[in-house]
Amino acid sequence: MKKFVALLLAMLLVLANVAALAEDPAVPSLRNVVTENDPAPAEGTPKYYFEKSYSIEGNTVFPTETLSFSVAAASGWTNPDSNTNVEVSDYTITKKENNKIPVTIYDPDDSHFTEVGIYKYTITESTTGTTHGVTYNAAPVNVVVYVKYNDAKTAKVIDTVQIFSAINEETKTKLDGVTNDYEVGTLTVDKTVDGALGDTTMDFVVTVVLNAGTKYVRNDITTEITDTEKAAVRENQAASGATEGWTGTKTITMTVRHGGSVTIKDIPSGVSYTVKEIKAVVDGTDTDLTYLTDKTASPNVQSAYKVSYGDTVAESISSSATGTIGSDEEQGQSLAASVSIKNEKDMPKPETGITLETLPYVLIMAIAVMGVVMLTLRKREEY
Repeated sequence: MKKFVALLLAMLLVLANVAALAEDPAVPSLRNVVTENDPAPAEGTPKYYFEKSYSIEGNTVFPTETLSFSVAAASGWTNPDSNTNVEVSDYTITKKENNKIPVTIYDPDDSHFTEVGIYKYTITESTTGTTHGVTYNAAPVNVVVYVKYNDAKTAKVIDTVQIFSAINEETKTKLDGVTNDYEVGTLTVDKTVDGALGDTTMDFVVTVVLNAGTKYVRNDITTEITDTEKAAVRENQAASGATEGWTGTKTITMTVRHGGSVTIKDIPSGVSYTVKEIKAVVDGTDTDLTYLTDKTASPNVQSAYKVSYGDTVAESISSSATGTIGSDEEQGQSLAASVSIKNEKDMPKPETGITLETLPYVLIMAIAVMGVVMLTLRKREEY
Protein backbone atom coordinates (compact mmCIF):
# COMPACT_ATOMS: atom_id res chain seq x y z
CA MET A 1 0.00 0.00 0.00
CA LYS A 2 2.80 2.43 0.91
CA LYS A 3 4.56 1.70 -2.41
CA PHE A 4 1.33 2.42 -4.29
CA VAL A 5 0.86 5.74 -2.49
CA ALA A 6 4.47 6.71 -3.15
CA LEU A 7 4.10 5.85 -6.83
CA LEU A 8 0.87 7.85 -7.04
CA LEU A 9 2.50 10.90 -5.45
CA ALA A 10 5.43 10.66 -7.86
CA MET A 11 3.07 10.58 -10.83
CA LEU A 12 1.14 13.60 -9.52
CA LEU A 13 4.42 15.51 -9.09
CA VAL A 14 5.46 14.78 -12.68
CA LEU A 15 2.06 15.86 -14.00
CA ALA A 16 2.22 19.09 -12.00
CA ASN A 17 5.66 19.91 -13.45
CA VAL A 18 4.46 19.24 -17.01
CA ALA A 19 1.41 21.45 -16.46
CA ALA A 20 3.57 24.25 -15.08
CA LEU A 21 5.84 24.04 -18.12
CA ALA A 22 2.86 24.15 -20.48
CA GLU A 23 1.46 27.21 -18.74
CA ASP A 24 4.72 29.13 -19.04
CA PRO A 25 3.90 31.76 -21.70
CA ALA A 26 7.53 31.73 -22.84
CA VAL A 27 7.41 28.00 -23.61
CA PRO A 28 3.81 27.24 -24.61
CA SER A 29 2.58 23.99 -26.03
CA LEU A 30 2.96 24.92 -29.66
CA ARG A 31 1.86 23.47 -32.94
CA ASN A 32 4.52 22.42 -35.46
CA VAL A 33 6.80 21.28 -32.66
CA VAL A 34 9.46 18.80 -33.74
CA THR A 35 10.00 15.77 -31.49
CA GLU A 36 12.22 12.72 -31.68
CA ASN A 37 9.20 10.62 -32.61
CA ASP A 38 8.21 12.71 -35.65
CA PRO A 39 8.51 11.05 -39.07
CA ALA A 40 11.33 12.08 -41.38
CA PRO A 41 10.63 15.37 -43.21
CA ALA A 42 9.67 15.41 -46.87
CA GLU A 43 12.52 15.26 -49.34
CA GLY A 44 14.06 18.66 -49.79
CA THR A 45 12.63 20.00 -46.53
CA PRO A 46 15.02 20.42 -43.59
CA LYS A 47 14.04 18.83 -40.27
CA TYR A 48 14.52 22.10 -38.41
CA TYR A 49 13.76 25.41 -40.08
CA PHE A 50 11.99 28.75 -39.87
CA GLU A 51 10.26 30.60 -42.68
CA LYS A 52 11.23 33.85 -44.35
CA SER A 53 8.89 35.85 -46.60
CA TYR A 54 8.77 39.25 -48.29
CA SER A 55 5.81 41.62 -47.96
CA ILE A 56 5.13 43.37 -51.27
CA GLU A 57 1.75 45.04 -51.61
CA GLY A 58 0.01 43.86 -54.76
CA ASN A 59 3.13 42.38 -56.30
CA THR A 60 4.81 39.01 -56.68
CA VAL A 61 8.35 40.17 -57.33
CA PHE A 62 11.06 39.43 -54.75
CA PRO A 63 14.82 39.99 -54.47
CA THR A 64 17.08 36.97 -55.02
CA GLU A 65 19.38 38.07 -52.24
CA THR A 66 21.50 36.06 -49.79
CA LEU A 67 20.65 36.60 -46.12
CA SER A 68 23.04 36.22 -43.20
CA PHE A 69 22.13 35.24 -39.64
CA SER A 70 23.71 35.14 -36.21
CA VAL A 71 22.84 32.75 -33.35
CA ALA A 72 23.20 33.59 -29.66
CA ALA A 73 22.44 31.72 -26.45
CA ALA A 74 19.71 33.39 -24.39
CA SER A 75 20.01 34.06 -20.65
CA GLY A 76 17.49 33.18 -17.97
CA TRP A 77 17.12 29.56 -19.01
CA THR A 78 18.59 26.24 -17.93
CA ASN A 79 22.09 25.84 -19.37
CA PRO A 80 22.33 29.13 -21.27
CA ASP A 81 25.78 28.23 -22.58
CA SER A 82 27.73 30.02 -25.23
CA ASN A 83 26.40 28.75 -28.51
CA THR A 84 28.11 25.72 -30.00
CA ASN A 85 24.93 23.73 -30.55
CA VAL A 86 22.86 25.66 -33.14
CA GLU A 87 23.93 27.10 -36.50
CA VAL A 88 22.25 28.89 -39.41
CA SER A 89 24.14 29.28 -42.68
CA ASP A 90 23.68 32.03 -45.26
CA TYR A 91 20.59 31.43 -47.38
CA THR A 92 19.66 32.66 -50.86
CA ILE A 93 15.98 33.60 -51.32
CA THR A 94 14.24 31.63 -54.09
CA LYS A 95 10.61 32.76 -53.77
CA LYS A 96 8.45 35.50 -52.30
CA GLU A 97 6.94 33.51 -49.43
CA ASN A 98 7.73 30.60 -47.13
CA ASN A 99 11.42 30.22 -47.83
CA LYS A 100 12.50 27.48 -45.42
CA ILE A 101 15.73 28.57 -43.72
CA PRO A 102 17.50 25.42 -42.38
CA VAL A 103 18.56 25.40 -38.72
CA THR A 104 21.33 22.97 -37.80
CA ILE A 105 20.94 21.52 -34.29
CA TYR A 106 23.72 19.15 -33.27
CA ASP A 107 23.03 15.92 -31.43
CA PRO A 108 24.19 15.80 -27.80
CA ASP A 109 27.76 14.56 -27.30
CA ASP A 110 30.88 15.58 -25.43
CA SER A 111 30.90 18.96 -27.24
CA HIS A 112 27.20 19.72 -27.72
CA PHE A 113 24.40 19.88 -25.13
CA THR A 114 26.69 18.56 -22.43
CA GLU A 115 23.92 18.52 -19.80
CA VAL A 116 20.25 17.62 -19.78
CA GLY A 117 17.86 20.54 -19.52
CA ILE A 118 16.29 23.33 -21.58
CA TYR A 119 18.33 25.43 -23.97
CA LYS A 120 17.15 28.61 -25.67
CA TYR A 121 18.74 30.48 -28.57
CA THR A 122 17.84 33.45 -30.71
CA ILE A 123 18.49 33.69 -34.44
CA THR A 124 18.80 37.24 -35.79
CA GLU A 125 18.98 38.33 -39.40
CA SER A 126 21.65 40.82 -40.38
CA THR A 127 20.05 44.21 -41.09
CA THR A 128 23.04 45.52 -43.04
CA GLY A 129 21.94 43.99 -46.33
CA THR A 130 22.93 45.55 -49.63
CA THR A 131 19.68 45.20 -51.58
CA HIS A 132 17.65 48.24 -52.69
CA GLY A 133 14.06 48.33 -51.48
CA VAL A 134 14.41 45.88 -48.57
CA THR A 135 13.68 46.76 -44.94
CA TYR A 136 15.31 43.99 -42.95
CA ASN A 137 13.49 42.54 -39.95
CA ALA A 138 15.62 42.33 -36.82
CA ALA A 139 12.95 40.45 -34.83
CA PRO A 140 14.58 37.29 -33.39
CA VAL A 141 13.57 33.73 -34.13
CA ASN A 142 13.46 31.64 -30.95
CA VAL A 143 14.85 28.12 -30.74
CA VAL A 144 14.09 26.04 -27.63
CA VAL A 145 15.77 22.63 -27.30
CA TYR A 146 14.77 20.10 -24.62
CA VAL A 147 17.55 17.61 -23.84
CA LYS A 148 16.91 14.48 -21.72
CA TYR A 149 18.41 11.09 -20.99
CA ASN A 150 17.33 8.18 -23.11
CA ASP A 151 15.21 5.46 -21.60
CA ALA A 152 18.25 3.40 -20.69
CA LYS A 153 19.86 6.43 -19.02
CA THR A 154 23.01 5.79 -21.04
CA ALA A 155 23.10 8.88 -23.28
CA LYS A 156 21.61 12.33 -23.77
CA VAL A 157 19.08 12.85 -26.57
CA ILE A 158 17.01 15.72 -27.94
CA ASP A 159 13.42 15.28 -26.83
CA THR A 160 11.72 18.33 -28.35
CA VAL A 161 12.65 21.37 -30.46
CA GLN A 162 10.50 24.48 -30.74
CA ILE A 163 11.21 27.11 -33.39
CA PHE A 164 8.99 30.18 -33.51
CA SER A 165 9.26 33.87 -34.29
CA ALA A 166 6.80 35.10 -31.66
CA ILE A 167 3.82 34.09 -29.56
CA ASN A 168 0.29 35.38 -29.86
CA GLU A 169 -0.35 36.54 -26.31
CA GLU A 170 -4.10 35.97 -26.60
CA THR A 171 -4.13 32.48 -28.07
CA LYS A 172 -0.69 31.36 -26.86
CA THR A 173 0.01 29.97 -30.31
CA LYS A 174 3.13 30.23 -32.37
CA LEU A 175 3.55 32.91 -35.04
CA ASP A 176 5.44 31.38 -37.92
CA GLY A 177 8.24 33.02 -39.80
CA VAL A 178 9.77 36.46 -40.18
CA THR A 179 8.85 38.90 -42.95
CA ASN A 180 10.99 41.53 -44.64
CA ASP A 181 9.30 44.48 -46.32
CA TYR A 182 10.14 44.95 -49.98
CA GLU A 183 9.18 48.20 -51.71
CA VAL A 184 9.10 48.60 -55.49
CA GLY A 185 7.56 51.24 -57.76
CA THR A 186 6.96 52.24 -61.35
CA LEU A 187 8.04 55.00 -63.75
CA THR A 188 5.82 55.98 -66.70
CA VAL A 189 7.14 58.02 -69.63
CA ASP A 190 4.50 59.52 -71.95
CA LYS A 191 4.68 61.71 -75.05
CA THR A 192 2.63 64.60 -76.44
CA VAL A 193 3.27 66.41 -79.76
CA ASP A 194 1.60 69.79 -80.24
CA GLY A 195 1.57 72.74 -82.63
CA ALA A 196 0.59 73.35 -86.23
CA LEU A 197 3.80 71.74 -87.51
CA GLY A 198 4.08 69.03 -84.87
CA ASP A 199 4.32 65.59 -86.50
CA THR A 200 2.16 63.22 -84.43
CA THR A 201 3.45 60.19 -86.40
CA MET A 202 7.12 60.84 -85.63
CA ASP A 203 8.95 58.56 -83.17
CA PHE A 204 11.31 60.07 -80.61
CA VAL A 205 14.12 58.16 -78.91
CA VAL A 206 14.12 58.40 -75.10
CA THR A 207 16.60 56.91 -72.64
CA VAL A 208 15.89 56.14 -68.99
CA VAL A 209 19.02 55.62 -66.90
CA LEU A 210 18.41 53.79 -63.60
CA ASN A 211 21.07 54.40 -60.95
CA ALA A 212 21.44 51.95 -58.05
CA GLY A 213 24.69 53.40 -56.71
CA THR A 214 26.60 50.88 -54.57
CA LYS A 215 23.56 48.87 -53.46
CA TYR A 216 22.15 46.01 -55.51
CA VAL A 217 19.04 45.58 -57.61
CA ARG A 218 18.15 41.88 -57.32
CA ASN A 219 14.92 41.53 -59.28
CA ASP A 220 13.99 41.75 -62.95
CA ILE A 221 12.79 45.19 -64.05
CA THR A 222 10.15 44.87 -66.77
CA THR A 223 8.30 47.23 -69.12
CA GLU A 224 4.66 47.57 -70.13
CA ILE A 225 3.25 49.24 -73.26
CA THR A 226 -0.47 49.85 -73.72
CA ASP A 227 -0.31 50.74 -77.45
CA THR A 228 2.50 49.04 -79.36
CA GLU A 229 1.88 51.25 -82.41
CA LYS A 230 2.86 54.33 -80.41
CA ALA A 231 5.74 53.05 -78.30
CA ALA A 232 8.43 50.36 -78.26
CA VAL A 233 11.36 49.29 -76.07
CA ARG A 234 14.59 48.91 -78.00
CA GLU A 235 16.77 47.69 -75.13
CA ASN A 236 16.30 46.93 -71.42
CA GLN A 237 19.63 46.45 -69.67
CA ALA A 238 17.87 45.99 -66.31
CA ALA A 239 15.80 42.98 -67.36
CA SER A 240 17.99 40.31 -65.69
CA GLY A 241 18.46 41.60 -62.15
CA ALA A 242 17.08 38.43 -60.54
CA THR A 243 19.71 36.33 -62.31
CA GLU A 244 22.76 38.52 -61.93
CA GLY A 245 22.02 41.44 -59.61
CA TRP A 246 23.60 44.77 -60.47
CA THR A 247 24.95 48.02 -59.07
CA GLY A 248 25.73 51.31 -60.80
CA THR A 249 23.59 52.20 -63.82
CA LYS A 250 21.45 50.41 -66.38
CA THR A 251 19.79 52.05 -69.40
CA ILE A 252 16.37 51.39 -70.92
CA THR A 253 16.05 52.79 -74.47
CA MET A 254 12.60 53.32 -75.99
CA THR A 255 10.77 55.09 -78.78
CA VAL A 256 7.52 56.98 -78.20
CA ARG A 257 5.26 59.08 -80.39
CA HIS A 258 2.23 61.28 -79.71
CA GLY A 259 -0.16 59.52 -77.32
CA GLY A 260 2.29 56.73 -76.52
CA SER A 261 3.70 55.69 -73.14
CA VAL A 262 6.03 53.13 -71.57
CA THR A 263 5.78 52.02 -67.93
CA ILE A 264 8.88 50.62 -66.25
CA LYS A 265 7.82 48.24 -63.48
CA ASP A 266 9.31 46.74 -60.30
CA ILE A 267 11.95 49.42 -59.70
CA PRO A 268 13.17 48.99 -56.10
CA SER A 269 12.81 51.89 -53.71
CA GLY A 270 15.95 54.00 -53.51
CA VAL A 271 16.86 53.69 -57.20
CA SER A 272 17.10 57.05 -58.97
CA TYR A 273 16.30 57.76 -62.62
CA THR A 274 17.24 60.18 -65.40
CA VAL A 275 14.90 60.57 -68.39
CA LYS A 276 16.22 62.21 -71.54
CA GLU A 277 14.92 62.61 -75.11
CA ILE A 278 17.91 62.34 -77.42
CA LYS A 279 16.80 61.70 -81.01
CA ALA A 280 14.00 62.09 -83.53
CA VAL A 281 13.40 59.31 -86.05
CA VAL A 282 13.34 61.08 -89.44
CA ASP A 283 12.62 58.87 -92.46
CA GLY A 284 13.67 55.80 -90.47
CA THR A 285 16.96 57.31 -89.29
CA ASP A 286 17.83 58.45 -85.76
CA THR A 287 18.52 62.16 -86.09
CA ASP A 288 19.93 64.56 -83.51
CA LEU A 289 17.31 66.84 -82.04
CA THR A 290 17.52 70.57 -82.48
CA TYR A 291 16.28 71.93 -79.17
CA LEU A 292 14.22 75.09 -79.59
CA THR A 293 13.37 77.50 -76.83
CA ASP A 294 10.82 79.12 -79.16
CA LYS A 295 8.42 76.58 -80.67
CA THR A 296 7.95 78.71 -83.82
CA ALA A 297 11.60 78.69 -84.90
CA SER A 298 13.22 76.54 -87.62
CA PRO A 299 9.99 75.07 -88.98
CA ASN A 300 11.71 73.45 -91.96
CA VAL A 301 14.05 71.32 -89.82
CA GLN A 302 12.11 68.10 -89.15
CA SER A 303 14.03 67.27 -85.95
CA ALA A 304 13.68 70.80 -84.51
CA TYR A 305 11.29 71.00 -81.56
CA LYS A 306 10.68 72.80 -78.35
CA VAL A 307 11.04 69.95 -75.82
CA SER A 308 9.62 70.16 -72.31
CA TYR A 309 9.86 67.78 -69.35
CA GLY A 310 6.71 68.72 -67.50
CA ASP A 311 6.96 72.49 -67.07
CA THR A 312 10.73 72.63 -67.69
CA VAL A 313 11.96 73.49 -71.18
CA ALA A 314 14.95 71.48 -72.38
CA GLU A 315 17.70 73.78 -73.62
CA SER A 316 20.00 71.06 -74.98
CA ILE A 317 20.67 67.34 -74.94
CA SER A 318 22.11 67.74 -71.44
CA SER A 319 18.64 68.63 -70.14
CA SER A 320 16.69 65.83 -68.45
CA ALA A 321 14.06 64.89 -65.88
CA THR A 322 15.29 63.22 -62.69
CA GLY A 323 13.84 61.65 -59.56
CA THR A 324 13.98 58.73 -57.11
CA ILE A 325 11.61 55.81 -56.63
CA GLY A 326 10.37 55.64 -53.03
CA SER A 327 7.65 56.45 -50.52
CA ASP A 328 9.27 59.49 -48.87
CA GLU A 329 7.10 62.22 -50.33
CA GLU A 330 8.88 64.91 -48.30
CA GLN A 331 12.03 64.05 -50.27
CA GLY A 332 10.12 64.26 -53.54
CA GLN A 333 9.97 60.49 -54.01
CA SER A 334 7.11 58.51 -55.51
CA LEU A 335 6.28 54.83 -55.98
CA ALA A 336 4.24 55.78 -59.08
CA ALA A 337 6.56 58.28 -60.77
CA SER A 338 5.84 59.78 -64.19
CA VAL A 339 7.61 62.00 -66.71
CA SER A 340 5.61 63.75 -69.45
CA ILE A 341 7.60 64.86 -72.50
CA LYS A 342 6.03 67.47 -74.78
CA ASN A 343 7.31 68.41 -78.22
CA GLU A 344 5.96 71.61 -79.85
CA LYS A 345 6.41 73.29 -83.22
CA ASP A 346 4.25 76.05 -84.75
CA MET A 347 4.14 78.13 -87.91
CA PRO A 348 6.68 80.97 -87.87
CA LYS A 349 5.46 84.50 -87.41
CA PRO A 350 5.23 86.52 -90.70
CA GLU A 351 7.93 89.14 -91.09
CA THR A 352 5.18 91.79 -91.24
CA GLY A 353 4.34 90.99 -87.69
CA ILE A 354 0.73 90.31 -88.76
CA THR A 355 -0.60 86.95 -87.66
CA LEU A 356 -4.00 85.35 -87.85
CA GLU A 357 -4.58 86.51 -84.31
CA THR A 358 -3.78 90.18 -85.04
CA LEU A 359 -5.29 90.42 -88.55
CA PRO A 360 -8.84 91.42 -87.42
CA TYR A 361 -7.47 94.33 -85.43
CA VAL A 362 -5.31 95.47 -88.37
CA LEU A 363 -8.36 95.42 -90.67
CA ILE A 364 -10.40 97.44 -88.18
CA MET A 365 -7.63 100.04 -87.99
CA ALA A 366 -7.38 100.17 -91.78
CA ILE A 367 -11.14 100.67 -92.16
CA ALA A 368 -11.07 103.40 -89.53
CA VAL A 369 -8.24 105.21 -91.32
CA MET A 370 -10.04 104.91 -94.67
CA GLY A 371 -13.20 106.32 -93.08
CA VAL A 372 -11.34 109.35 -91.77
CA VAL A 373 -9.74 109.97 -95.17
CA MET A 374 -13.07 109.72 -97.00
CA LEU A 375 -14.76 112.00 -94.49
CA THR A 376 -11.99 114.61 -94.91
CA LEU A 377 -12.19 114.53 -98.72
CA ARG A 378 -16.00 114.95 -98.66
CA LYS A 379 -15.77 118.01 -96.42
CA ARG A 380 -13.23 119.58 -98.78
CA GLU A 381 -15.59 119.08 -101.71
CA GLU A 382 -18.39 120.76 -99.82
CA TYR A 383 -16.27 123.84 -99.27
